[in-house]
Amino acid sequence: MTSEDACAIGRLVRSLDLRIVAAVLVTTALLSAGCSTYKPLADTNPQLYQSLAARVGKTYYLREFTSIYENGYNGLTWRIRPKDAAFTIRRVVTIGDVPAYEVEFGVEKGYLYANPFNESDYSIEDPAIAREREKQAAAERQKAFEELRARKLVEVEAAEAAKVDQFLADLGVKPGKALWLRVPYRSLSGLTRITFTKTEKRKREVFLIGKLDGGGEAEVLLSYSVPGSAGELELYFNMLFSTKDPSRGWSKRVVDGIKRGAPVIGMNSEQLRAAMGAPRDVNETVGVWGEDEQWVYSNDRYVYLRNGKVYAMQR
Repeated sequence: MTSEDACAIGRLVRSLDLRIVAAVLVTTALLSAGCSTYKPLADTNPQLYQSLAARVGKTYYLREFTSIYENGYNGLTWRIRPKDAAFTIRRVVTIGDVPAYEVEFGVEKGYLYANPFNESDYSIEDPAIAREREKQAAAERQKAFEELRARKLVEVEAAEAAKVDQFLADLGVKPGKALWLRVPYRSLSGLTRITFTKTEKRKREVFLIGKLDGGGEAEVLLSYSVPGSAGELELYFNMLFSTKDPSRGWSKRVVDGIKRGAPVIGMNSEQLRAAMGAPRDVNETVGVWGEDEQWVYSNDRYVYLRNGKVYAMQR
């Protein structure tokens, strides 16, 4: 390649102004051909040369996939360099009158525009290290969040337990107070008498603890969710408990049926709930005789009420 050819290629490169994130490479022939107008940048513009030379020896990492021009077998070629690829600036060179950096990707060379050199396109930190640091920072943030949430949950649960205690105190339910189950609860039949001792919080649930007349201890869940509203707590408590013996005035036959968990002809709806609990479904029929209800239970049992009184049952 002649000196005139080299200069022509140099002018073409400058006219194209290939500043597409990465930059331009010229061949070894361009650097060595010696244009007639060539003068070192250190001589033509020493101030610019000093500012550009401040980056020599530094290592950068590509933020995105980038085209880098490099020496090819038959003139100018370029190749895509992958994101995170590292390169080191070795020296400032002048191609014609265009300042450039000669850089190394391992053992390979390439050329980048030196002025301007947009540092936002590159990173001075190893991306793998940056990602690991961000991963650790994210883990620390998550841990702090979980700890904060746990503290808040403890505060919420403590407030819920205090709310239950205050609700019971307002009802006059204190240690030694007798309570009666309005409905069966687990292995306990309706009308079971429980002597209240305390409330106890476990995880996100609040239990009423009491002693049974025949010995042993009863645990009855007072709140399905924490936090819960005072209205929900009152509704659930009143569904489960009575602070007075509800069986006063009830016949022995009805009370015995409740303790056996069996319906009895003549029971009213409150007594039926005490015997068998709340039904799965209720079907209503209205006629000239009044109002009939069919209470459907999950064990394929049906109880029939007419005008609020049990008159038949079916399995």
